[in-house]
Amino acid sequence: MDSPIFYGLAADQDSEMNNKYSVGILTGALAISSLTAVAIQVGKPKELCRIEVSLPHISTFISKRQGIRAVKVNAYSTCNRPHSRVSLTVQLWKENLLLKEMLIQTVERHPNLVPARMRVYNEGTFVPCLNFKLSQYYGVAYAKAMIDGKWHIARSQLTIAIPPLNCGT
Repeated sequence: MDSPIFYGLAADQDSEMNNKYSVGILTGALAISSLTAVAIQVGKPKELCRIEVSLPHISTFISKRQGIRAVKVNAYSTCNRPHSRVSLTVQLWKENLLLKEMLIQTVERHPNLVPARMRVYNEGTFVPCLNFKLSQYYGVAYAKAMIDGKWHIARSQLTIAIPPLNCGT
């Protein structure tokens, strides 16, 4: 790491206040520089592949195109290296009073080479609403891709509370 360069600090300043101010700036800058170096060394490496999963929602797209109300979840997979034979699986789950129920599972396959950071989407995971009963849903996704001759698997993680929807299934 390069040493920081400080401008405007002169050794011949005649005011005691300016000297204290200069020393304070230099000390603060060195402390910040040291913290930055530590943060860079401790930081986690980027994951090779990752998945983003949307919150389940009432789909306006399906409503307009097919004329039905449906709860839907979207997901995409991306890798920071070129990859192929991508398989992105998305599941829509409903939380019932006593148990969790998987309503549907869809798989989007992309057999060809996918450039680095290009997204592979799965936007076809939905279930029609049967009524307006308040229900809670969540999406789970996982992907598999071939990178440098080896299979890599990425999984989604549910980390937030999901608001209920007016969509009974």
